[in-house]
Amino acid sequence: MRVLIVEDQAMMRDVLRRACERDFGCELAGVCATGAETLAQLDAAAADLILLDLQLPDCDGLDLLEALRARQPGLKILVLSSRCDRLAVYRIDRAHISGFIDKGSQTVELLGSALAAIAAGGVYFSPVFLAERLKRRNDPTSFDKVLSDREQTVLLCLAGCLDDRQIGLKLGISAETAEKHRFNLMRKLDLRSVPEILRYARAQGFAAGHPPS
Repeated sequence: MRVLIVEDQAMMRDVLRRACERDFGCELAGVCATGAETLAQLDAAAADLILLDLQLPDCDGLDLLEALRARQPGLKILVLSSRCDRLAVYRIDRAHISGFIDKGSQTVELLGSALAAIAAGGVYFSPVFLAERLKRRNDPTSFDKVLSDREQTVLLCLAGCLDDRQIGLKLGISAETAEKHRFNLMRKLDLRSVPEILRYARAQGFAAGHPPS
């Protein structure tokens, strides 16, 4: 299996490269540190699977995931990240990738198990990811069940401390429409102030990523 590694930390790139080549018998298709490098090398790499970090210096790894899928719909993707907030889990779940490894709690040996499972046509998701996914799916008040895509986008803007006028400019809508979306999402989420919105948004992961378009 040809593996393309996408990781911004030099030490982690070296660990992954050595593990894939020496320990797990994978063929290295390339090593990238940024999203731009990944997209530039994607076609030439002819990779079967991408090991994808979500924290990249030039882009949100979840946005890159969507771009990779748009370029090569059948590409297998294994995400490696310490980020397992509800928004990330929701977007990863929707992307139908091959697996997720939690950097904070799992070992390099488990990476080998994940690669073997994927090579055999299966998937591998860490216990942390599976627990958060189950919690979200079973929560009738989860943001993806109560907010529209536009309201999720407004929530992202609010997490970035934008006011109604700034949100309107960013989204190409009037400040009044932005205000209406803000009131609607506050009502749906039972939030009563901007500080409550900020706490909720950050707890759900909106300060670190983007809702689906």
